[in-house]
Amino acid sequence: MLYLDEIDEPLVPKEMLEGFSEYILIETMLFDDEDGTESLEMTAKHPKIRKWILQILLKDGESVFRKLVERENE
Repeated sequence: MLYLDEIDEPLVPKEMLEGFSEYILIETMLFDDEDGTESLEMTAKHPKIRKWILQILLKDGESVFRKLVERENE
């Protein structure tokens, strides 16, 4: 569980989080490949309705993919 004010803006811009509750549920998966690249995949769920709302992929600490899946009020 992460409160929205705990999420770094370089990771997820504030405008992507507008309209959400004060916190979201985060699931992470860490993967190190053979050439030493570290990938971190995060998916966020709405805390009450348990729908996916956000996907993020980092490679070696840099954001390479961010997708807003669904707004909270949809």
